[in-house]
Amino acid sequence: MAAFFLVGLPLDVVAANPQGLDREKSATPILKIETGMHLGMIPRIGVDDTCQHILTGSIDKTIRLWSVSHVQEERILTLKKTIHLPVDPKAPTSNEGKVYSVALSPNGKLAAAGGWLTGNSQNFWAMYVFDIQTKKPVYFFDKLPSRLLHLTFSPDGKYLAGTLNENGGVFIWKTTNWSVIRKDLEYEEETNGASFNYTSNALYTVSFDGFLRKYQATDNWQHVEKIPLTSGHKPYHVAFNSKYDLIAIGYVDSQLVDVLDIPSFQKRASIPIVGLKGNVGRVAWSSDGENLFAGGKHRKGKNFAIKFWSWRSPNNSRDIVAGSEIISHLLPCRDGVAFGTRGQEFGVLLPFSSPTILDNSAIPNMKNKRYGHFGVSWDGRQISFGLADRSRKPVIFDIDAEQLFSKKVDRAGFYQAELDQLPVENWEDNRWGSSDPPSLGQKKLGRQQCPADRENDGQRCLSDRDDERARSLAISRFNKSEFVIGSEWRIRKYNALDVSDPIWVKPIPSEALAVNITPDGRLLVAAYSDGTIRWHRMVDGEEILALFVDANDRRWIVWTPRGYFMSSINGEDLVGWLINDGLGQPANFYEAFRFRDKFYRPDIIRHILATLDIDQAIQLADAGSGTKTSESKILEFIPPSVSITAPPEGLQVSTESTKIEFEIKSYDKNPITDIVVLVNDIKNNAGREAMHYNINRGKASVFISHPRKDSSITIIPYSGRQRGIADTVFTKWVGANKILDLRPRLFGLMIGFSGYEKQKLLWGAKDAEDLKVALYNNHSQENLIYRGDPQLRVLTDTNSPVDRLDILKALRKLKSEVGLQNAVTIISYSGHGFVGRNGRFFLQSRDALPSEDLEDISLSQEDFYSALAEIPGVKILFIDACRAGDVAMALHRNIAGFMNSIRTGPGMSLFAFASTDSGELSEECTGLGIENGCFTASLLKAINNAEASNLILANDITSTEELRIFARQQTADLTDYSQIPVMIKSAIRLRNRELIAH
Repeated sequence: MAAFFLVGLPLDVVAANPQGLDREKSATPILKIETGMHLGMIPRIGVDDTCQHILTGSIDKTIRLWSVSHVQEERILTLKKTIHLPVDPKAPTSNEGKVYSVALSPNGKLAAAGGWLTGNSQNFWAMYVFDIQTKKPVYFFDKLPSRLLHLTFSPDGKYLAGTLNENGGVFIWKTTNWSVIRKDLEYEEETNGASFNYTSNALYTVSFDGFLRKYQATDNWQHVEKIPLTSGHKPYHVAFNSKYDLIAIGYVDSQLVDVLDIPSFQKRASIPIVGLKGNVGRVAWSSDGENLFAGGKHRKGKNFAIKFWSWRSPNNSRDIVAGSEIISHLLPCRDGVAFGTRGQEFGVLLPFSSPTILDNSAIPNMKNKRYGHFGVSWDGRQISFGLADRSRKPVIFDIDAEQLFSKKVDRAGFYQAELDQLPVENWEDNRWGSSDPPSLGQKKLGRQQCPADRENDGQRCLSDRDDERARSLAISRFNKSEFVIGSEWRIRKYNALDVSDPIWVKPIPSEALAVNITPDGRLLVAAYSDGTIRWHRMVDGEEILALFVDANDRRWIVWTPRGYFMSSINGEDLVGWLINDGLGQPANFYEAFRFRDKFYRPDIIRHILATLDIDQAIQLADAGSGTKTSESKILEFIPPSVSITAPPEGLQVSTESTKIEFEIKSYDKNPITDIVVLVNDIKNNAGREAMHYNINRGKASVFISHPRKDSSITIIPYSGRQRGIADTVFTKWVGANKILDLRPRLFGLMIGFSGYEKQKLLWGAKDAEDLKVALYNNHSQENLIYRGDPQLRVLTDTNSPVDRLDILKALRKLKSEVGLQNAVTIISYSGHGFVGRNGRFFLQSRDALPSEDLEDISLSQEDFYSALAEIPGVKILFIDACRAGDVAMALHRNIAGFMNSIRTGPGMSLFAFASTDSGELSEECTGLGIENGCFTASLLKAINNAEASNLILANDITSTEELRIFARQQTADLTDYSQIPVMIKSAIRLRNRELIAH
């Protein structure tokens, strides 16, 4: 990262586009997991003054903005923005980029983040302030003596205060010009808490030196008043109550919470909280000032709880469970509080109701797998593990089958780590610097001095730190003198004949919680705390392959260090490339699916565990396909992108034309050649105006016409046929309404086939007929969603055979019917699919006659893409083509590629539902009154039976997201979890569509 973070550069404020930066030469792509949730601890959160948004920062090197929808007694949290911080490309697993503190401005427009952020070898600690809408840095400060532990804006937004680690201290910035107006380092220990008063003319801090400090704005914040605290030695948080002029203070070494009067600082109360189990050092008042909340290490059962009480009646406190990890932060949120934890959990809590909690259930839990809960096959091509603790939620991943199996998992034939063949001791969480360090018999295991290119934590090499803990052990069955130790920061291979130094040492992305050596002795397979499983060569420890499985919906992706990957349906966005963008700038993140044409290579993945060498694997893959793989560099394929800078999100508009301003970014090899504008997901002609008339130094503006209703406006850049990264803004209509029905029309084509002789299907044609009837009966002139009569057609083989020309004719007719209308089009397919020559995927309508070529009578994925792209408006696709019996394995490989390709197809505003995501067969359900494919049966139940679906909100509307949730659960129930549907959306910010009315 030296190319971006210039040593000694005397800048506090960084321009939006630093001059002289050659991004193509200095940017180094870094592979990174991205689940849409945090992957690490959330030390601090931020909240705006109306609790419409929550900001979270994490040691996973991201900050994220979440919208909070307040619906009656419920709170719905939705990810709105993610900002990736720059990391060191030479040492991406180092601390650089980790966020330890955040704050959100009262108006929700600015996000401040502090942590290990600079990339400057002279100063490890820095602070960014970002404009939330554009993600652009407003301010960058890298002159901090230590890490920022806490950040807080004043209620009027004019000031920002930050407190420091190590010897403590406080900085105060004036936000109008970002000048440092006060720096006080006259503290003795770390400072974790700060709070402004309501009028923004006083700041209160607490420090582990035992003092409360007050800074007054009237003397330019220079005077400090120190008040000794006696209820504990380590005050942690302070919170101001504007209604009663009180402050609350929580401690980490005391079970008391102090309430002090302002300005006398006399104790109004020193509250010993009844039933406390652990400290409650984090405190916050409710917005009305009546209730006090406190949390920390206090537990209720196995989980951590937040206590709350009327500050006048502390003996009547209540517990509300908030998560499985220590409470890290509390902030007011209307009548309750927002909270963060030292895990990945955060949420909103109201008195007398269940909390709304988001946690990253996507991360597989690799804890406790080191004792017989992490199995490998003889050659490492299959692995057996649990997505939850130990072996709970068991799965088997099979490289050759390209599948994750979760039904009837049989662990027989898998080898668990050998732990007893050698007398390795003290490897279970012991520190190297302890009195009982990891050892072989009486011989302490050496750790090897740092290599020349050592990873540095600012003082000494990580491999030399005495507080490093060993976490896992595996002894080789092949070479019985060799063994591997996994630790917090390294994996090390030893030979029992001499353990003074390891054979090799490798840095790792996170803690190695379990390791295993394949019985053939060629591979080390490790399970890491970040949820990944990685294959390493035993000879030198080099990583050659990695796997991540979403523990929630079981999507998965496997990738090589060079970026070649294979994935399940919808798994391609779990990993991507992070590319730094210059000094003080956020990094850019590009999901893997944007490069699938070059890097989606299951053939390479299948060969690499045999060759243990990426170049040899590429040669074998090319020989098998008859192609030649040229060296691909990510920077050559970076798509263009746009960022809307105005209007702000949620702008209230009262005219039918809105000016949209946006910035354009592209690399030289992929210049922007066209811009497409969507208004409410329908193409608008304003794109070419923006392209040809209003571009100036990477900026553009265009006036967009839109209807008199709440609208979405999307800008999509193109480089040739490559679709770039779009941006969307939502406006709110507040003007007068025309007497005009703005509801869309509903169109549909239901395709289904049952007349196969070789691979019989019972209900393919019936699925199509039943879907048409259900959608038609659901629709009426009074329908809340659609206007006019629905135009629904069916194409089946009930009366006569059907081939590709018939399907294309039906799709073209559908296109002409839709025309340029405001429309939603539903297309379903129930039938077989197959893999043709060169790995192409086809929809098969019938069996081929002896004189026919099956590919000639079937619809190719390219033809299907083109037909879909020509249909305007929003499209919803239901596809079930995984009933192919003996070709299920090959079919799954290609149905995954087929579905994943849809999201980046040209002109797509599309929601696509696939009947299964696991590679196992889609089942047909017969019995209990069901005569349909199980997936179709779930759709029919959602459409026909509002009460049974249990989806309907107060307005009796079922949305695409609600349908996804219901169809997923219902299909899983019908098939004993062997079939789990998945939904894919186009790679633009589509609104959650209203789909069914009851």
